[in-house]
Amino acid sequence: MAEKTVKPRFKVGDKVKLQSGGELMTVANLRMEINIQTVEADLFYGYVFCNWFEGDKLRIERFHQDMLELVN
Repeated sequence: MAEKTVKPRFKVGDKVKLQSGGELMTVANLRMEINIQTVEADLFYGYVFCNWFEGDKLRIERFHQDMLELVN
């Protein structure tokens, strides 16, 4: 079954954290895709790339937006 497209809840630059806790992260990219069968572009399936530092090491990971919450 194909994933459904959803509306992004975050934008690049937003500060977020996992709902389960953890480090403060910055949304670095919304994962947009292209459906090569229908030639639709900029489809969003809910995945965002976030980055944060662990000490002096830059970490970059992909998370589904349902796992994240906005931090003021």
